[in-house]
Amino acid sequence: MALKADINFTSDLFDAAKKLRGSVAPSEYKNFVLPLIFLRYLSLRYDKRREELEALVSNPESDWYMEDQEMRNEILSDEDQYRSEQGLA
Repeated sequence: MALKADINFTSDLFDAAKKLRGSVAPSEYKNFVLPLIFLRYLSLRYDKRREELEALVSNPESDWYMEDQEMRNEILSDEDQYRSEQGLA
């Protein structure tokens, strides 16, 4: 027979959040949370674009195909490839 813990995680998490919050008023959460949400959005966009570029440089049928791993890494580390998607269709 499996034992179940009789712990209310929700109230424990909220209590911990209140302690960590300290003197920050709930109305000021937006000043902390919105930048974090934006950074997460940028991170997801970067990951998606990197996957697209990796697929392009790895696919022998693509115009972007590179056999040399150093050239692949150079393309993947080029900042301009993440800023613009022009010419990749």
